[in-house]
Amino acid sequence: MGREAVNRPSALGRGDISLLDADDRVICAELPGLHTVGIADLAQVVDHRINAILDSIAHYVRFRSGGELYYVFNGRGQLVELSAKALRFTISAKGDYLFRQL
Repeated sequence: MGREAVNRPSALGRGDISLLDADDRVICAELPGLHTVGIADLAQVVDHRINAILDSIAHYVRFRSGGELYYVFNGRGQLVELSAKALRFTISAKGDYLFRQL
């Protein structure tokens, strides 16, 4: 089983992540092994938009709870931007990030 973190208004990009912990302190980490980004329960998704930007694909996902997920992969399949608000996620040993509502 992977690690779990609560991600409130945060931003990450170019392999870095910024999280707020339970005491609203900022935690920073790197995501060198990101393999996939997924949604734990698609029934909780109320909006999913996909846009092509130059050679990249951007996804915006909004959840019933008001949580939001935005991520961009470039043409080589590398994550170049990710931000999440009011979501929880788990990270598998393979580097799969699975997002869900709080």
